[in-house]
Amino acid sequence: WRANRLRSASPASSGALCRRVYLDLIGRIPTVAELRAYRSNKGRDKDAELVDRLLSSAYDSEYARHWATIWTNLLIGRTGGTERRSPISRQGMSEYLVQSFLENKPYDVLSRELIGAVGAARPDMEGYNGAVNFLIGKMDEGGVQATAKTAQIFLGLAVQCTQCHNHPFNETKQNQFWEL
Repeated sequence: WRANRLRSASPASSGALCRRVYLDLIGRIPTVAELRAYRSNKGRDKDAELVDRLLSSAYDSEYARHWATIWTNLLIGRTGGTERRSPISRQGMSEYLVQSFLENKPYDVLSRELIGAVGAARPDMEGYNGAVNFLIGKMDEGGVQATAKTAQIFLGLAVQCTQCHNHPFNETKQNQFWEL
């Protein structure tokens, strides 16, 4: 920071910090009563206590709903499953994620379930498995989009250029794309 003549921002006020934590963890601002309770706490660990409270069972449904919305948008896009004849069920994806977050499912288990899911996409279908909605709309073209999105989301790699050629700015090679 010194080399670039940067300075950190001044600390947020207690009200701003409380608002940010509520928005980040459960997707809404605190009620007046919740804000007053936070601000009246004079303890040294009140920020950590706030985070612990929002991650407790008292707020688990709000936490799960909020993060399911974020992950649904990440996995199937903001419009995925909204088209009339779409094979993707936005409701199915969301229900699967809410349940996963309520169960505090580990990330590796969640990832495996999403990538290897089999079953039906909608809750009203026999063999329903909401996790299939991640890949169901990406299987055209021999699964090229499934490969690209899986690498992007779960590996943090942009590999779509390597589908056709070894890209000069990408360490991943064309054969690795097709192996994935």
